[in-house]
Amino acid sequence: MNAPESPSHREAQEVEPDVEFMTALATLPPQALISEYKLAQLAGRHVTSVKRAIQRGELPPPVPLFGANVWTVAAILEHISARLEAERTAAAQTARRVQHLRPGQGGRH
Repeated sequence: MNAPESPSHREAQEVEPDVEFMTALATLPPQALISEYKLAQLAGRHVTSVKRAIQRGELPPPVPLFGANVWTVAAILEHISARLEAERTAAAQTARRVQHLRPGQGGRH
């Protein structure tokens, strides 16, 4: 009988592909062109998942070049960084609103 995996080990396995993806992008030259197919390979996803991520705004729109959709590595990293910053800002605003609404914690009386 195998012992269940610890939560931290499972969490590490879930995070690892994202870390590998970002590391792979970061090791490429910023102006290197990357195709949908190559991006899908780096992310460990299918090309259809990349297309859906574009539709959801998780990735920037690609540029058609010689019949293929491409990005520069810098464009992808900048887009991800901008999304992370926007999420941090939104989380901070939500935390301030919640703090303001809490009785006895600077909220309304």
